[in-house]
Amino acid sequence: MKIQEYKYNFAMINSRLKDIMAKRFDCDKIYDKELAYELAVTPSYYAVAKKRKKILFEEILYYCHLNNIDINWILFGANDI
Repeated sequence: MKIQEYKYNFAMINSRLKDIMAKRFDCDKIYDKELAYELAVTPSYYAVAKKRKKILFEEILYYCHLNNIDINWILFGANDI
């Protein structure tokens, strides 16, 4: 049996992280700079990753662990797992 490869969508992951942060900080808009600081990376590093559509798995996993966030929802949009 062949396992189907899943392609992660950088824009959707970025959007879900910003949604979580907006609710957490009770604000309407989260900027990339703020997201970078929450993921413990510099804004310039995050900007390069965003341009290359490189998903920062380690940083996202750690952020989710610290804030008790379901990683399945962040990565896949799956809220029923």
